[in-house]
Amino acid sequence: MITPVSPALRRLAVLPLVIGLAMAPALAAHADESFEPLSGVTIDGASVGAADAGGAARLLMRIDNASGRKITLLGLRAEIADSGALTVAPDGAARQDARSFVLLDQETLDLGSSHIGAELRGLRHPIHPGELIEFELIFAVGAVAGAAHVH
Repeated sequence: MITPVSPALRRLAVLPLVIGLAMAPALAAHADESFEPLSGVTIDGASVGAADAGGAARLLMRIDNASGRKITLLGLRAEIADSGALTVAPDGAARQDARSFVLLDQETLDLGSSHIGAELRGLRHPIHPGELIEFELIFAVGAVAGAAHVH
């Protein structure tokens, strides 16, 4: 026998989803939070182009997930920049900000591709070829430190 469910109970059933979606922007506002290091995630081939103070610089890298689980990249930060952003360029359109990227276990995310990327914005001073820029990738479950060579 199927028992009818009241509309109030149906609304209650979607509450976890609504709460999760509402928390996504809060999770992305991570500027002053510290995260535990995330093991099994590595950054390969990180580089960034030279840029002027106040400007933005695209950060190129590959992220390898061997953590044994699915992880969500929420953003990035660096002392040299006011902020960091994940970006997408759907169907060759202009770049726009992305909220997050999900990496499955054993997956590699190429942030140097033409359609997804990462940027350091509001550079506090110019960056020049030969420098090494330290940054941190922020995941929902932890953080990974990296360094990018300036070219």
